[in-house]
Amino acid sequence: MTQRSITGLLFLLCLFPLGSAAPAWAQRTERMWPERTRQERMERNREQERERERERQPEEDDGEFENPLDMKERDPLIPLEVFNERRSLSTQEQEELAALLGPMALMAASLYDGGQVEEAFELWYREVRLRRFLGPLAEVEALGRLGEVAWNESRTPDVVVVRERLQAIQEEATKDREQSQLDRPLYRLLGQAYARIRARYDTLAMYEFILADVRATGDLEALEQTLNLIGVFHKGWFDFLAAARVYEELLELAQGQFDVANERRYLEELVYIYDASSQYEKAIAIKESLLVSYAQKEEFFNKIAPVQISLGQDYLRLGEKEQAIANLEAAFNWAWDNEQWGYASNALEALAELYVQYDQLDYAIQLYQEQLKAAQASYNFYEIMTIYDRMGELYLKLNNQPQALQAFREALRFAEAIRHQEDYFEEKITDILNNFL
Repeated sequence: MTQRSITGLLFLLCLFPLGSAAPAWAQRTERMWPERTRQERMERNREQERERERERQPEEDDGEFENPLDMKERDPLIPLEVFNERRSLSTQEQEELAALLGPMALMAASLYDGGQVEEAFELWYREVRLRRFLGPLAEVEALGRLGEVAWNESRTPDVVVVRERLQAIQEEATKDREQSQLDRPLYRLLGQAYARIRARYDTLAMYEFILADVRATGDLEALEQTLNLIGVFHKGWFDFLAAARVYEELLELAQGQFDVANERRYLEELVYIYDASSQYEKAIAIKESLLVSYAQKEEFFNKIAPVQISLGQDYLRLGEKEQAIANLEAAFNWAWDNEQWGYASNALEALAELYVQYDQLDYAIQLYQEQLKAAQASYNFYEIMTIYDRMGELYLKLNNQPQALQAFREALRFAEAIRHQEDYFEEKITDILNNFL
């Protein structure tokens, strides 16, 4: 039999209705335990009789929600003695069942992609019910996958079902267990599954449980992995204060182990967090440390200028003009020397805006003239046009109409080249000619 035929059979087997015959390996159990066969047949007959009786009775809608994860009837892929909890699946049976559930999940995904959402969820639920027989790790992974789709589809009842089942697994895992007996892989998977259904506090509870466990063991590698999980989680919820505490600890760990690469990485994370949360004083301290780190390796030289520009802007927000100017000038010099024309232009623009803010317009014009050189070096016509526009406005404030006219004419020349804002500059020029000259 070809591989293609085998795959086809697997898909057909996944789609068997609940009333169909058990698979071959389930039927083999009757041959392996002949002394149970008669009793099991009697139980099966009674089960079928009860099912026929239910079919004869009219259905009553009692308004109760039926949990699709409840296995009220035996699935044909599960042997009867396993369903009746007389034994567990053997290792071989687990492997065979797992091999069938992969194609089942793929078939559900295919139905979902094809717009058959209800059919897809029905099949996904069947897969999750069956994975329960493979242990909590397999079930939790499938629950997280199902829950994420339910969340994206705004299927709130399904999300609740998934969450309640995850909580039940969590409760079972912690029952009568000491902290030292925690199943760390299961807790990690539970945390990830909770995160996929946006159960914020359940997720955090799992990660905090793992964190307490790894702190007790003194496993630094596991501690770093867990802190990273928590840090990413807090950032995802835009809880920057909590994220900052996590990455500050990670930075201390990296520095204590002389791990330069991770130290740089956590400095960058903290820069992002402090900028996002407007903690400018802390941001300045971290950025200065980051500049030292970048200066130690040539491959990071291209990152120095933007950090210096950002430093200058932080100092400006804190009202420290001299420090702001010093960092912006340093950023310009570094960028110009390293032919980073874009950053050089950005630094000069920030400096010019600073001088405008303090009403030192002549200095600002000088800086815009320098910025023109950076823009011309990168052949950025739009930026050249914008700089001439700013210079023209400053000349008007200084009542220097001839220079303003010249600046706007230069701006018009580049506006025509890129076919952008020609009317605006023509109006500016006409206004000066009619009212001032």
